[in-house]
Amino acid sequence: MGAVQAAPYFGPGPQMPGMPSAQPQAANPALMLRGGIDRLQAFLGQDPRPSQQALAGFLNSEIAPFFDFEYMAKSAGGRMFSRLDAAQQDEIVDQIRTSFLGKMSERLGAYSNQQVRFLPPRRSNDGRTAQVSVAIINPGTYPSRLDFRVYRNGDAWRVYDVAANGQSAIVHYRQLLTRQIRQQQMLQMQQMRQQRPMMPARPTPPSMGYSSRRPTY
Repeated sequence: MGAVQAAPYFGPGPQMPGMPSAQPQAANPALMLRGGIDRLQAFLGQDPRPSQQALAGFLNSEIAPFFDFEYMAKSAGGRMFSRLDAAQQDEIVDQIRTSFLGKMSERLGAYSNQQVRFLPPRRSNDGRTAQVSVAIINPGTYPSRLDFRVYRNGDAWRVYDVAANGQSAIVHYRQLLTRQIRQQQMLQMQQMRQQRPMMPARPTPPSMGYSSRRPTY
């Protein structure tokens, strides 16, 4: 998640087109999250222990579908993201997905069967978003608290942000993108200066034949 300290944030999350504010209650988001964590713990608890490569593959195929990386990219990129073409947007989404899953794989590589405790989910007033917090018992190298911010998609839930000990993934990637943009802009300015043609020296005005000495008649 990086070392960017972010103020805790809850909602509003993605707005699903055509979704009325009053819908039948979807399943408890904590149950969805618990199911994913149970599968992850079962995978990590195998003997022999799965390799780092196997863990990365499991996260990509089994855990990644729980997350909305496109929303993460849109929220992190803001107006800049909307100005990019489709190929550039896909590249940023892929970068965030790769970075997020890579850090998760790195952290879980040091996992040693820590116990987790789910706190009661906090739902928004309209029931479309929620926050599910997970406390890690004896965290070791893992964060002691994870806050999963989720939105409802039909009868399912998807994670659109995660905060580890109060550090938001979206805020982290927003600052990374901002630094990248500034670096690119500075590089472009330097290249423009280097390509700018040399200005010729200003010519000396021609002498009009006058002298500071007074003429003699």
